[in-house]
Amino acid sequence: MVYHPVSRISLGLTAFLLLLAVGPVSVWAHAQIASSIPASGSTIQPGITHITLRFTEEISPDQSTAQLVGPNGSAISGVKSAVDRADRTIMNVITPALGEGKYTIKWAAVTDNDNGHTNGQIVFTVAASSGASRSDSSSGGTSVDSTIASPGAGVGLGWILALSALVVTLVSLAVGMALRRR
Repeated sequence: MVYHPVSRISLGLTAFLLLLAVGPVSVWAHAQIASSIPASGSTIQPGITHITLRFTEEISPDQSTAQLVGPNGSAISGVKSAVDRADRTIMNVITPALGEGKYTIKWAAVTDNDNGHTNGQIVFTVAASSGASRSDSSSGGTSVDSTIASPGAGVGLGWILALSALVVTLVSLAVGMALRRR
């Protein structure tokens, strides 16, 4: 069987792209928010003092941070953030009791395994104390059921790259097979 130079290139490209498609997608993905309490976009009752951020992978306890920005656009004083050392996918943010208004958590995460830096924000609203609707069924207003925030951009990019590599691989295989039949 005689191979044409084009088919050798096609086979080499196919092998390379298969390695990309099958290889670890997490190389392209860094820590992103998997969920949060309160969830991004939710409305909660006044008085919350504990916010939980859950990440898609372990983050550095020494380099990852979060700050809370209040309705007036400035950082809230007295806020403490810390990565849970027992479960390094969780960051806890302890705040003074929050009153009515729109709040933004600005987070920055660093992964130890690849020193990947990511950041983002979660916005939620604390309702007025009278007649406000709740986004959870718990009592006391200090905890909200977790819901999935949007998937991380890095994770989506990794899957897109892997899928693209797979499509190119399949096209390369089809071209290689067509050339072989000639």
